[in-house]
Amino acid sequence: MQQTGQQATDAEVEMVTAMLRIASDIDRLDQLSDQHPLPASALRATPALLQTAEGLRARAEQTAHFKRCPVLRQLIEDDHQRRRNR
Repeated sequence: MQQTGQQATDAEVEMVTAMLRIASDIDRLDQLSDQHPLPASALRATPALLQTAEGLRARAEQTAHFKRCPVLRQLIEDDHQRRRNR
C-alpha cells in the first residue's frame, strides 16, 4: 500500500526554506573563507557553523520525510542539486 503525501502548511514550507537558506549561507561563508583568507578575528565558517548547517539540513529532510509532501521534497532535492553543482 502506497502512502500519499500530506499537504505542507505555508509555515512548514517557510521553515524548511529558511533552514536550507541558512545552511546554504554557511556553505557560502566557508567557500569564501577558503578563497579569501580573513584575519583571525573575522567571522569564519568554523566547524561548529558547518555542523549547524548539516543539522539544519537534516532537520529539513526529517520534516519533508515525515510530511511526505512533494513541495518539501522538491526543496530538499533543489538543495542537493545546488550542493552538487558547487
